[in-house]
Amino acid sequence: MAPNVFRRSWRPWFLGTAAAGLMLSAPSYAAAAEPAAVVRDRPVLADRTAGSTAGCPDHAVADGWGACPPPRCETGPPGCEGPGAPLGDVRVVKVDASTGAPLGGAVFQPWEETNGIPGLQTTGIDPDTPLGAACTTATDGTCTRTVETGTYYWQETQAPPGYDLPADPVFGPLVLTEENAAEGVTVTAANTPTPPTTGDVTVVKENGLTGAPLGGAVFQPWEETNGIPGLQTTGIDPDTSVGAACTTANDGTCTRTVETGTYYWQETQAPPGYDLPADPVFGPLVLTEENAAEGVTVTAANTPSAVTAGGAV
Repeated sequence: MAPNVFRRSWRPWFLGTAAAGLMLSAPSYAAAAEPAAVVRDRPVLADRTAGSTAGCPDHAVADGWGACPPPRCETGPPGCEGPGAPLGDVRVVKVDASTGAPLGGAVFQPWEETNGIPGLQTTGIDPDTPLGAACTTATDGTCTRTVETGTYYWQETQAPPGYDLPADPVFGPLVLTEENAAEGVTVTAANTPTPPTTGDVTVVKENGLTGAPLGGAVFQPWEETNGIPGLQTTGIDPDTSVGAACTTANDGTCTRTVETGTYYWQETQAPPGYDLPADPVFGPLVLTEENAAEGVTVTAANTPSAVTAGGAV
């Protein structure tokens, strides 16, 4: 009887065919990935507060074998494999140039040096690379980004309220290396206060009948500071006197150069031969950004003192 060739040969043929089928039907990690997924080859890290840990960026592109490389990070939640590129903080501290006090409200754009040209280039054919959205300094004056080792800049795009942008608004370079990544790198950005707008507030003393200027009248200038309409010179919360009194010159004028605000001139002594007016307060004089260049003026008219028939005043 001839040997049963079929019985002896079917097992390896069947097993081989089944194994090939399983291999063809096994799902691929790379195939399961969405074809339109955005691929990143370096993390873009958001702002972080002090004491927090770096987040895990998403996977890079799958390799030729269909395996997804581990995320590039140093530490993070479960599934975040490392080590990857070292991470560290680059920060800017905004301060008052005179006092060193921290300033909130400054807006900075962080940049990475990527074009190999010294200094920051923000425009042109090959600019450096902005790092995400701009950052506004907190009350402690700081903005911080957690990034990979490299060279970075902070560009101030808006000064804090009441301050001017510096002549050079770019701070850096900040060079983050593997050696200093643990403590990070910091730059201080000092701003000077915006000079206040000033202008002249003037009173002109004149004869109420002829309009002739009168010298020798004494006026006290006041600033409106208590929020109550009109001038209050006494009480719990009076307005604020502005320096010493002023005596009008021969042209009848007294002038003070002051910051924008609301002011009064109070006549405390009439010129010789004249009476104080019934209401000796002249104003309010409102000095604004718009009228500061020319200043504001008020006229104070006085009438001569009465003369008796015998000539006595």
